[in-house]
Amino acid sequence: MTGSSSTYDLLLRGGHVIDPANKIDGKSDVAISGGKIAAVGPNLDASQTTRVLDVAGLYLTPGLVDIHTHAFSALDRGTSPTVPADQYALPTGVTTVVDCGSSGASTLGAFRDLVVTPTKCRVLAFVNICSTGMIVDCEQRLDNLKIETCVAAVEANRDFIVGVKSAHYYPPGWESVDRAVEAGKLANVPVMVDSRSYADTRPYDELLLEHLRPGDFVTHMYRAYHPTIDDNGKVQPYIFEGRKRGVLFDVGHGAAGFLWRNAVPSMDQGFYPDSISTDIHHGCFFLQRANMPMTMSKILNLGMPLTEVIERSTTIPAKLVGHPELGTLSVGAEADIAGLALEEGEFPFVDSYRTVKMGTRRLDCRLTLRAGKVEWNSDARGLSHGHPGRLQANGREPDVGCRRGYGYEQAVHVLRHHDAIGDLVRLRELIEHQDIAFEGYLVAGFTAPCREAIDRKFTGGDAVVLDGRSREARCDGDVFLAEGVFAVNAASFADVDLEREVVVVSELVFGEVILVCHLAMFGGDFGVVL
Repeated sequence: MTGSSSTYDLLLRGGHVIDPANKIDGKSDVAISGGKIAAVGPNLDASQTTRVLDVAGLYLTPGLVDIHTHAFSALDRGTSPTVPADQYALPTGVTTVVDCGSSGASTLGAFRDLVVTPTKCRVLAFVNICSTGMIVDCEQRLDNLKIETCVAAVEANRDFIVGVKSAHYYPPGWESVDRAVEAGKLANVPVMVDSRSYADTRPYDELLLEHLRPGDFVTHMYRAYHPTIDDNGKVQPYIFEGRKRGVLFDVGHGAAGFLWRNAVPSMDQGFYPDSISTDIHHGCFFLQRANMPMTMSKILNLGMPLTEVIERSTTIPAKLVGHPELGTLSVGAEADIAGLALEEGEFPFVDSYRTVKMGTRRLDCRLTLRAGKVEWNSDARGLSHGHPGRLQANGREPDVGCRRGYGYEQAVHVLRHHDAIGDLVRLRELIEHQDIAFEGYLVAGFTAPCREAIDRKFTGGDAVVLDGRSREARCDGDVFLAEGVFAVNAASFADVDLEREVVVVSELVFGEVILVCHLAMFGGDFGVVL
């Protein structure tokens, strides 16, 4: 698949392209021009290319499409705070997130202004049948489940609304599901249902065989609440009958949506997901690591071929939510691309109930392009290396591997390593090697053991606490601790009384150490090459 022009803004060279929409599975280059795919093919001409990026060793896929997320970070759900879309999506290869019901008809305006418009990754949404969205217990009130209001909201926001969501309705009846389905029918959009089953009043087989339409989704398909597996370890026959009717099944990992006990026999017996998604929110973001590469890895280790894992994370979900132009590397498509490494070894994978299952293959995102622009580059590919470990002051914002922080002129590079203490030691050595004064560490750990471990390692006494939410800090110690979900950003440093610029290096790690940042004060704008 090639384009007509040999003049490209960017050429990704030497990767293995998996593009299910175009049946490409092999070594190919990808050329980008004007933010769109210009050509895909082996040995593309680089003579008139502005920039070439070596991506050898990576699988290049369409940007991942996560059709079950919660990105309305301004919303107080009362229990599990949502995750800002860009902070979750871009480091994991996701270029399109679909928020599932966080907002309803009365909160869609705020959702558009606070999430859809300013976010770099593409944001689509299922609107909640509950007019207020997922605010505490509002989804339990019948007077909030308004069909006409929901339909009007879809009609007024078709640029980003893709369907209707019914969720978290705990009374025994079908009111929430049926009203969502009726709204979906009137608006001609699919419905996604997150519904607990009650054997006597809301049985699962009735949901699949009587209430949902072809093209409607059941999410959390491997959850404990769904009677998917019978007493003999077999997938219930009505599950396959529902699929034959056209009901779609979505992973929706989440904090309670993925159980090895259900997933393993289901996959063994051919009950595969139609779409792979995360249900990402604070409750599953950390310990379960329910992001797209990890969720895809779990399905991969249960026997689904890699090409199908990619297809059910890109092309298929894009089509199912009415956006077939996404999830493809076709010439002319917006250049949303994920660069994935397939690691081999022994890896632990945790389900929603913190049960561990070992696997031998793990996907890790190393590169993300959104509309042709590199937004994530954890290997620092293409960054000029003065010598290994050199901090480069270039007087401008680095364009690869780093990005502008939240309103500050600062470079941000995210490490991939899983040894938080080791990262800190390495960073200190890196700083001191450059003859730059070391000022201290900023560490965001959300558990007492994390704080105590770092305190013992670096201070031998009580650590200084930086509370990102109140933006208060003291700089009279080696270690600064930040608490609060995603409190660690440039805004958190507003009251730090230091005159020089800030460089933050952060890493999301598996286990109790949640976020590790390095805080070093320099003059000027720096990129970090590791």
